[in-house]
Amino acid sequence: MSTQPPYGRPNEQQPYGPPSYGQPGFGPAPVMPGAPWPSVPTRRPGTVTAGAVMAFIGGAFMVVVGLVLAVLSGSAEMTEAITETYGPGMGSAATILGVALAVVGALIIVFGAMAFTGRQWGAVALAVITGLSLVGTITDIASGTGGSVVGLGWSIVATALLLSSGSRAWYRTQQR
Repeated sequence: MSTQPPYGRPNEQQPYGPPSYGQPGFGPAPVMPGAPWPSVPTRRPGTVTAGAVMAFIGGAFMVVVGLVLAVLSGSAEMTEAITETYGPGMGSAATILGVALAVVGALIIVFGAMAFTGRQWGAVALAVITGLSLVGTITDIASGTGGSVVGLGWSIVATALLLSSGSRAWYRTQQR
């Protein structure tokens, strides 16, 4: 028989035994009952990064197209082309449409930045804009005026990435 203490030799770390209370040589301090769990930083998933970058690119594209449309719709040639295509009075509507596109594009960039920094409401706001884009695209196609299927697909993919299960799990860790 050995005369060894029941919990091992003094100053040795053992997998089981009395609590160490953070004393040197006895392992880490235990978590006290009722104390919050130590915060463990988690990395942003690639789905959030990809979805946010897609939102930045799509929003920037909308801002540029909107500003170009707003500026060019003031020219006589552009007003005439718009009037011939869409009917009288639509020349001034093109300016309003251009400004609206630029504003929505800027909002998409802001919401993408919020989603990128861990705020789930940014991803939800982008999902709402994507839903409205879906309705608008279907309406445009039904009326025969076209519709950006590529832009809609881009928005759907970005939103799906931001609302994937891995992204949602990361957002939950960011809310604590």
